Amino acid sequence: MSTIKLSSLYMNGLQNAEFGQLIVRFFEDFSTKSLDINVDADLKRLYEALQYQLPVYNAALDQIRASEESEQIARLDKVRDRDIQALRDSLKPYRNAKTQNETDAYNAIQLLISEYTGVEDDSYESETNRLNSLIIRLQSPEFYNSALTLGIEKFIMNLAASNTDFNQLFAQKVF
Repeated sequence: MSTIKLSSLYMNGLQNAEFGQLIVRFFEDFSTKSLDINVDADLKRLYEALQYQLPVYNAALDQIRASEESEQIARLDKVRDRDIQALRDSLKPYRNAKTQNETDAYNAIQLLISEYTGVEDDSYESETNRLNSLIIRLQSPEFYNSALTLGIEKFIMNLAASNTDFNQLFAQKVF
């Protein structure tokens, strides 16, 4: 009879998915051997308990993946927060505009954006709704002509794109 040399495994070093695969591999390897599980009652009880708990463990791994989606959602929220701030900052050079046309355009857009102060601190749903409203209003002829006058339409498009990207991922996760 040959001797089998066992090597220790540093279990704490395994990632969650690696540990799950270790358990699956154990079941696969055990099923290919001609070992009878009914010989040892304790082994049978532990083996069956582990088999029973494996789907629960895999479901927990799905929650970890959902957590990764949450990180992506938070990252996309930061992008749109930066875009709303960039839009606000794009107006600053026109505070002291020299032409009446630029002054009127600045006042119109500044007044509109001031209605959305603190939008970055709202809940995801509320922020998305308020930004959708702001973007629709900014793209209306009444305000878009002012944006063209000031040359800030790029900032409006960036905000619209980042809000859409966020909303698509968030809606997918909620669904």
